[in-house]
Amino acid sequence: MPEASPVTTRDTDRAATRPPLRDSSPVRHPFPLMAGDTLFPDDRPLLGREHPLHLVDRVVRDCLGEPAAQQWLAAFEAADDCAPTAEPFLRGLLLQPLYAIDCDRRLLEQLRYDLRFRWFTGLSLGAPVWSSTAHAAFRERLLAAVEGRQLLDDLLRSLRPIARTWPEQFRFDEAIRDRWQQLRPAPRQQDLQTEQRHRQLLRAAGVPDGDGPPDGRLLRVLELILTRIGAPGLNGDRLAADVGMSRRALFYLFDAHGLTPAAVIRNLRLEHCRQLLRDAHHSQRKIATIALDYGFGNASSFSRSFKQRYGVGPRQCRTHAAIETPAAWR
Repeated sequence: MPEASPVTTRDTDRAATRPPLRDSSPVRHPFPLMAGDTLFPDDRPLLGREHPLHLVDRVVRDCLGEPAAQQWLAAFEAADDCAPTAEPFLRGLLLQPLYAIDCDRRLLEQLRYDLRFRWFTGLSLGAPVWSSTAHAAFRERLLAAVEGRQLLDDLLRSLRPIARTWPEQFRFDEAIRDRWQQLRPAPRQQDLQTEQRHRQLLRAAGVPDGDGPPDGRLLRVLELILTRIGAPGLNGDRLAADVGMSRRALFYLFDAHGLTPAAVIRNLRLEHCRQLLRDAHHSQRKIATIALDYGFGNASSFSRSFKQRYGVGPRQCRTHAAIETPAAWR
């Protein structure tokens, strides 16, 4: 009887470098891929018991099985019923960087005949493959949502070590992932309204228009000023304490735009007063009362600052509506 070959240290080291792929319990794929098919009644003979795509599938199932992911996917599908379910599309996206498939059409061609890909995405042997237009539309919708971008990024971050552990099976293409991350999401209507409001707030504060997105820290400070617009004694020191910044950091933030905290506070107060002067509901309020209510020491200084900022005095603003009123930024 032949002797069994001895197990060497090199063999045990090689086995320890890779994690086990499957549990001892028989786990079926969550999709009914092989239900009713006599050729491939089980997924393990199709791929082989030790194929690393089993591990990829398990990682994806664990990630998508989280309550937050399940809730978001359900809302994502309910928002647009053009596709019956989002998970096969999402799994198809994951195959592209995992196998370095940089062309949508090539992915869909492989989905038509590659049984591994059909198993992973949940397509049965006779099911049709979706179109390239539907594939691109799903990717755009996914990347347009912050939660979708985060979900895709989490999945790719989890799959990258698996691809590096089995380079003979996978070729993870970082360029595809980077290109997706650089795609600018299509803004939703709510996002457009928020951006418009931010722009109006910056203009009211006297911040010059810029090409890039507004500074988030600056917007938070301006929003805080609005909540304290009529508070007496509002100045740079108090503002820095309320916003949780050092006085130096706050002044540096405004200095980057050629402004000071005092100038920004004054500009926002003037704009607030201007809105009230043009509002018919406040037509009976005295100009001096409005000025005193919003931090100006007397009517003369208010009138002087108002005319310097807008080119006309507060009385002319109220009487003749000489200043074009923008959309309300409050």
